[in-house]
This record gives sequence, structure tokens and C-alpha cells, in this order.
Amino acid sequence: MAAVTCAICETIPEMEHEYIFHILEPVFTAVFTLEISTRWWVADSNWDFFASPFSIIDMLATLPGYVDIVLPLILDADNEMAQAEKHKRIISMNSLRAIRLADLMRIVRLLRVLRVANTMRQWEMINVVLKSIYGSLQGILVLISFTTVGTILSSTVAYVFEMGDDTKFTSIPASMWWAASTITAVGYGDL
Repeated sequence: MAAVTCAICETIPEMEHEYIFHILEPVFTAVFTLEISTRWWVADSNWDFFASPFSIIDMLATLPGYVDIVLPLILDADNEMAQAEKHKRIISMNSLRAIRLADLMRIVRLLRVLRVANTMRQWEMINVVLKSIYGSLQGILVLISFTTVGTILSSTVAYVFEMGDDTKFTSIPASMWWAASTITAVGYGDL
């Protein structure tokens, strides 16, 4: 839970570059690696362990921690080589690649939320809720269908009757925001 909380807080612009995240990331990576290694060690077969969706999610969620450790080392080596050869284009290309990779790793890091779901599946009440949802699936699909049709119809009606130069209902898709927020919330769907 702490790793998920840190991953979420790290997306807040004011907290994005906090030093504590740089300290905690290797700690979380080490703990997750130890846990994955222990589960692999006690698994009945390697195939079952590596074929398990939960193991794959756990390994993908741990990968960004290693990228955070290795990437600065690679970039420092590339920057030293580029400065020695005076090739500024290499530096800028590597920096751009690093930024893209860092963004990708930030997204992959949020896979840790799925680790929480993996832990929760062992709770008995979660299983009861999931069975209830599965048993009610047909009714839920009917509700979603009626909500979708209601959204399309009401947004079309709003668009037709509110058409004009000074309107926020500029198209049916734009009207869908008003319709969806009005149908699914309490109160008026402000645009």
C-alpha cells in the first residue's frame, strides 16, 4: 500500500521531485524483488509461476525500480562519452529517450495498484462481492444499456433545442458531457 500511495503522490506536480521518492523506490523494489523471489522459490513449477497473470503483473510492476537505478548510470556514461566527442546531438537524443522511458516507467509503476488487487483477492468478503457482481452481471448490463441510450437521446434533444450561436451544446458529443453528468450525478450537469 505504501508503494501505491507513493506512486500516486509522485504524480502530484508539487510533489513530483521530492527526494523521499528517490529514497523509497529502491526500498520498495528490494522488498518486491524479495517477495517475488520467495514465491518463485516455493512455487511447484517454474512454468506455473511465470505463466501466472499475477506473477507477470508483479514483475512488470517491479521493473521500473530497476530502470530507475540503471537509467542514470547509462545516461551518465552516454553523457561523458558525448562530451568527450563533442556530439551534442547524441546527448539530446539520449535525453529525449530518457524522458520518454521515464514517462513509460511512471505508467508501469502504477501497475502496483494491481498488486493490491492481487492481495485483496485472498479476502473472503472480496470473493463474496465478486460473486454477487458476477451473479448480477445481466442486470448491470441492462442498466448500462439504458444509461447509454438515455445519454444519447437526452444529449441529442439538448443539442437540437439548445442550438444557436451562444451555446455550449455545440455538437451531440459535446452535449453528452451534460447528459452523462446529469444522469449519473445528483444535481445539474454544468458545462
